[in-house]
Amino acid sequence: TQYYPIFDNSVRVWGLSTTNPGPIDGTFTRTVLLDGVYRRNSDDDIVDISSPDPKTLDAGTRKITVRISWNEAAVSTIREGMTYISNIHQN
Repeated sequence: TQYYPIFDNSVRVWGLSTTNPGPIDGTFTRTVLLDGVYRRNSDDDIVDISSPDPKTLDAGTRKITVRISWNEAAVSTIREGMTYISNIHQN
């Protein structure tokens, strides 16, 4: 699912929405993708879902990809960053 970061001024808190709020300042679009993470059964390393190795979905870990895009002078630009977040304390 693709999410859009939004700021709620009434409570001054950031959140994620599935509804596109439109470009920020008419220019930038930000999206956040949350994906499941698979681990290879033999050594627990993270592997792509397409890996032929036996693997298991890690229910306590998510891959987070943040994308910022904009158009300038008829040229589309996209910048992307990726990280993982895990529930290491089993909360």
